[in-house]
Parts: sequence; structure tokens; C-alpha cells
Amino acid sequence: MVVPLAGGPVVDSTGAGDAMVAALVAAFAGGEEPSVAAAWAAAAAGLTVKHLGGRPALTRELVSATAGAIKRW
Repeated sequence: MVVPLAGGPVVDSTGAGDAMVAALVAAFAGGEEPSVAAAWAAAAAGLTVKHLGGRPALTRELVSATAGAIKRW
């Protein structure tokens, strides 16, 4: 499966891996399918790299909405 990051400029990669793993675990803990969990992980990482310092407000709603807009194949 290929899951691209959400589009946009990369400002700082700090925390992107942590956000990716946290979103992946949260999705699996919430009972999501692997493809949805992967999209959540990509969305969280993509949102994180858009902010300086790697500390954006990653709410469940924001990550879920961003993941829903990512095309997976």
C-alpha cells in the first residue's frame, strides 16, 4: 500500500515520526482498518511538518479529516 503525505510545504520535520506512530497506534486502538490507520499516520506526519517545532494541535477530527482527503492505493 502507498499512502502519500498530505500536500504542502515542509517547514520542520521535528516530531513527524512521533506524530506518525501516535496516529497509527490511536487508529488501531480505535478499531480502524490498516489502510485507514496508515492514512491517519500519513496525515499526522504531513500536518506536523507544516509547523515549526513539530508541535501542531493534532486533534482527532483534524487528523481524520486530513486522512480522508488522502488518496490511497
